[in-house]
Amino acid sequence: MAIQKVIVFNGIKYRLMGTGRYYLSQSTTNKGRIGAKGLHTAIWEFYSGQKVPKGFCVHHKDGDVFNNDFKNLECISRAEHFEKHREELIKRCQSPEHLEHLEKIRELASEWHKSPEGRAKASEVFKRVAESKREKHICPVCGRTFTRCAFRPWGKYGKMCHKCYDAKSHREKWAKKRLQLKNDAGVLLR
Repeated sequence: MAIQKVIVFNGIKYRLMGTGRYYLSQSTTNKGRIGAKGLHTAIWEFYSGQKVPKGFCVHHKDGDVFNNDFKNLECISRAEHFEKHREELIKRCQSPEHLEHLEKIRELASEWHKSPEGRAKASEVFKRVAESKREKHICPVCGRTFTRCAFRPWGKYGKMCHKCYDAKSHREKWAKKRLQLKNDAGVLLR
């Protein structure tokens, strides 16, 4: 059986991707490209009448990525899916072709990340991720509710709002300064 480059399912075009392993939905709009869906996922969702839950994916039971028959598809957790494909992934990642490809792109990626465009993109992604990971806290010093990025480390004074943290830091800095001035004055008096 010849492998088709494009398959239409439920009125949506699915194109064979560059890796030649999956069909992905195609869209002519930017909004439509976000969250592009694999053909196998669309088939599973259509026939099961459910959306694939977050943290899950659709797996080909027989390992044939072109056998998109509903009976050959199952929805499993990403962890379970990884376990089923662990050996295959390790083999693929250690293949001479893959390692050669990494060598070729490593320098290009490094250059791009140093470019103004690369730095702007990295900053944009970081801000988007940081904003999505904000958590609410209550300051134990003043009782005020505040939000902060979940993966930002806490300062040496613990979980307090930035105003209390800055005030404590300021007091500590001036206490050290006063002690230094006292010590300096004591040295001068002797």
